[in-house]
Amino acid sequence: MLREHAKFIALGSRLRGITEVLTLGVRPNFLDYPAIQRELILGADIILYPTLNYAQFFRTMEKRIFPSLETYLYADEKIKQTTLFYMLQIPHPRTKLYYHLHHQDILKDFSFPFVGKLARCSARGKGVFKICNSEELAEYLHLTKVAYIQEFLPGYC
Repeated sequence: MLREHAKFIALGSRLRGITEVLTLGVRPNFLDYPAIQRELILGADIILYPTLNYAQFFRTMEKRIFPSLETYLYADEKIKQTTLFYMLQIPHPRTKLYYHLHHQDILKDFSFPFVGKLARCSARGKGVFKICNSEELAEYLHLTKVAYIQEFLPGYC
């Protein structure tokens, strides 16, 4: 049931059940929303959890969204996150990227153990590898063309 004059509209389901927020769900095409829902979306003060696809459109229209477009652009993008951390001088483990032709340089810059991550979709242990020897490094490099290597910090695993 649609609420009259909904102030907060959510597309993503994270806020389902919150009475102040009307959660409509994510539809692949804007025209898949019924006309009344399209009006509510376009008239909302803020769109919550719109997904990257819709976030770009809403920001182009100068609509307020949460989270920010930048959050969507950097989520699951470790390479971009690392560059931003260095540019903003945010402390983080020493990190370097190695494209396929430069994989042989890893051991010039890092001593075992170190951490290898998949540049996309690695978090909370998934896609994250503690590399302790050459065999483990070879196994990791077989999984990715872009090696994302970080210093190992004892006590953080």
